[in-house]
Amino acid sequence: MIEPYSQDGGLLFKYQSAERASIRLTDSSGGLKFQTGGGAISYERMRIDNTGNVGIGTTSPGSKLVVVQSTSTSSSGITVNSTDGYGFRMWVDSDNKAYQIKLKRRKS
Repeated sequence: MIEPYSQDGGLLFKYQSAERASIRLTDSSGGLKFQTGGGAISYERMRIDNTGNVGIGTTSPGSKLVVVQSTSTSSSGITVNSTDGYGFRMWVDSDNKAYQIKLKRRKS
């Protein structure tokens, strides 16, 4: 069920009467925040600020796309794949402090 979220302005998504996700205004400037997690605790996953900057894992994106891994893992990064088999992956290996870009070619 989708209903208006009157507290901040936005939409509230419910499943079996329990809050599961929302899209809300960040403040009077007109940015949007996307939250998931449900229940009394809802986690902000993505934000679009009033200048069009997009942040995933951050509430203050300083450029057009900012992705932040908030937990410690052996590697975190961005993967882009297309349906025709091309793609790339950029990641930071936190153990070795290595920065890598891997290009994927189409399978022949």
